[in-house]
Amino acid sequence: MDFIKNIFIACRTHHYVKNLFIFLPVFFAFKIFETEALTDSLFAFIGFSFAASSIYILNDVIDIKNDSLHPRKKFRPIASKKISRKNALLFSSFLALISLIIGVSLNFSVLGLLVIYILINILYSLILKNFAILDVFTIASGFVIRLLVGSSASNVELTHWIIVLTFLLSLLLALSKRRDDLVNNHNEKTRESINGYNLNFINATINILAGMVILSYILWSISPDVIERLSSDKIYFSSIFVMTGIFRYLQCIYLHNDTGSPTQILIKDKFIQLSIIAWAVTLYSIFYLA
Repeated sequence: MDFIKNIFIACRTHHYVKNLFIFLPVFFAFKIFETEALTDSLFAFIGFSFAASSIYILNDVIDIKNDSLHPRKKFRPIASKKISRKNALLFSSFLALISLIIGVSLNFSVLGLLVIYILINILYSLILKNFAILDVFTIASGFVIRLLVGSSASNVELTHWIIVLTFLLSLLLALSKRRDDLVNNHNEKTRESINGYNLNFINATINILAGMVILSYILWSISPDVIERLSSDKIYFSSIFVMTGIFRYLQCIYLHNDTGSPTQILIKDKFIQLSIIAWAVTLYSIFYLA
C-alpha cells in the first residue's frame, strides 16, 4: 500500500488540473455538451495525464540529488528514496507507453503531439530548465501543446486568439512560480536558471503579461469572426470575470507572496474558482440566449 501511495504522489495527480486546457477547444467551440467531442477530449485528457506523470517521475529521477537538498522537495518519494530509481524509471516508461497507445487510438496527430511533448520535456529536464527565459517558454509551450491535443482529439479548429491567450497565461503562471523561488529562496542552490532572474525583472514581466492576457481576451470577445459565429456582440461582458480572476491572482502574488504552486492556488482559492465559474456561466448564457 505504501508503494502505491508513493507512486500516486510521484505522479503529481493534483497537477492534472493543468490538463483541463485540453477541453478548451470544445469549450470555446460550444461543443462541451456534444458526446463524441467530449468523449474524445476525455480520452486525450487521460492520455496526456499519463504522459505528464511520466515526465514528472523522470524529472524527479534526474533531480534526485538537488531535490534532496530542497526544504520541501526532499520529502518526495524518489528524493527520499521511498521509490528506487530503477522502479521509478520503469513506471515512467510504462506510463509513457500507455499514453502513446491512447494517442494512437485517437489519431496520429494526437500521437505526434504526445511524442513532441515528451521529447520537449525530456530536453527541459536535462538542459532547458537551467536557462532563464528558455525555461518558462518551454513550460508555456506545454500548455499550447495541451490545447493542440484537445483540438486534434475533438476535431475542433482553434482560433489564433485562443492560442495566444493560452501561451500568455501559461507564461504568467510560470514566471509567478519563479518569483516564488526568488522571494522564498527555495531554489537558491538547486536551480541554475534562477540566477537569470531578479524581483524587478519578474514583477515587470508579470505585470506586462497580466495586461496582455486581459487585452487579448477582450480583443477575442469583440473580434468580428467571434461575433458572427456566436451571433452576439455581448461576449465582451464575460471579460469582467477574466479581470477579477487575474487581479485576484496578482493579489496572491504581491500581497501574500503565494505563488509557489499556481495549481494549489487554483484548487484552494475560492475567489478564483468563483471567477472561473461566473465567467463560464456568463459566456454560455450569452451564447445560448443570443
